[in-house]
Amino acid sequence: MRRLMAALLLAILMAPPAVPSEASEKRHYWKGLVFEERGWILVGPFNVTVWASESEGAYVYNAEVWLGSEKCATLSTPELVEFNEKVVKAECTSGPSAFKVRVYGQDSRSLGPGKIKVDIIDSVYSPEVNMSLWAYVPPETLRRNETRASIEVSLTVLNTGDRTPDTARLTASFGVVEGNESLADIWITTVSPAVDRPENFTFSPPLPGKNKTFVYEITADSGGKLFANFSITFSLVYESDFEIESENETTVTWTYSPGAEVVRTRKFYFSVGEYYREVGVPDLRISLNHSLLQVEPGDTVDFEFVLRNRGTGDAFNISIWLGVSPELPTITLTGPDIPGLTGKPFTGRLTTPLTIPRMPKNSRTPVISFVVTFPPDVYLSPGSVYTVTIDVEWYDKLGNYFSTSTNASITPKEPEVPSIEVSKMANPETVPVNGTVTVLVVVRNVGDGPAYDVHVMDEFPEEYFSLVQGQTAVSLDVLAPN
Repeated sequence: MRRLMAALLLAILMAPPAVPSEASEKRHYWKGLVFEERGWILVGPFNVTVWASESEGAYVYNAEVWLGSEKCATLSTPELVEFNEKVVKAECTSGPSAFKVRVYGQDSRSLGPGKIKVDIIDSVYSPEVNMSLWAYVPPETLRRNETRASIEVSLTVLNTGDRTPDTARLTASFGVVEGNESLADIWITTVSPAVDRPENFTFSPPLPGKNKTFVYEITADSGGKLFANFSITFSLVYESDFEIESENETTVTWTYSPGAEVVRTRKFYFSVGEYYREVGVPDLRISLNHSLLQVEPGDTVDFEFVLRNRGTGDAFNISIWLGVSPELPTITLTGPDIPGLTGKPFTGRLTTPLTIPRMPKNSRTPVISFVVTFPPDVYLSPGSVYTVTIDVEWYDKLGNYFSTSTNASITPKEPEVPSIEVSKMANPETVPVNGTVTVLVVVRNVGDGPAYDVHVMDEFPEEYFSLVQGQTAVSLDVLAPN
């Protein structure tokens, strides 16, 4: 009994695995392929080539099936025949049936000149184009303390289906998830093998069961002493020209539908400036308002501003400096009330700054106001410029130095210039002997400024005329505009 059991067990262990029957595998019906005069399609490892020819004034529709350099099948269908079909063996000319090629005659003719209708029937190969996209990046390289760093991404396209599309496309897109969008930047440095447009290029996809790898070098820059987190998305785009029409336990029917795109994506995140993520970076901004910046002697210009911390960290030891150049006008701080500074005019630049010990992120100062005053008894030459400057300095938690500034330019008003127009009219223009003529002289100031010390004089030939009424000379201290 022991020998029998041992022999039976040995037989079970040594027996070869059972080959699944064809009935247990789903077969595929590729329905409605249409070609223009000549074309080809891959069915698994087989190349099915079709073309139209003419014989005695009628079309003949032909097909050949190749496995590598070996021809496996040939068939022709005249245009008046419904269809012809031929079985293609798994080993080309031997082995079980892999599929049937059916070439239509009448239907091809009805589609138009040179068009060929073909079906692939009872196929062990699916027409589905199925490719996957894999991305590998060493995990430890995805979070970097440096504010500018590069990573290497290996992108592999794997053909897991039975067919290969004519072409495929790889695209790369980026986004700023965290950080200063106006400063942060990310780009592709290189791709190997080299391509013309790294962000969007077309390539020949791998054959079934094969793969193709592209190695990207991607560089990111946070834009300064900042933290930035970027999204990186790769997309594989290819065409799948069949759609499932129906499916049961044994058969899947596919309809030819060229042009449908399939997209596979891989997304991950890459951050730089991790060092500043915890500490944060203070970013102070000056918001400045002022009154009219064109002045005359004796004028004042009002200024007010606030500081805002738009950064990701607190600011420490803030110093605010006010100044004007050239040093003709004076600056007077009017608010807030700071002993020793507020209300004390100075020229040039503050010798002692306004100080703030700390500004948390997202905070702002009260309004800081000051006036710039021009002396009343000075001449402001046209074209001169007086620059008012606000300088701000501060430090982060680690003692890193930062600064910013803003300025405004004050200019003298353009001088108002008078412009004199004179008109003279006589009525009547022709006068008899002993007649009277009235002469009207009008002087107008059509300029922007007053005219001073204006003298108007007129003359007439005294040997012919005598003055009856009025005067021929007038003097004015000032003639106002208009």
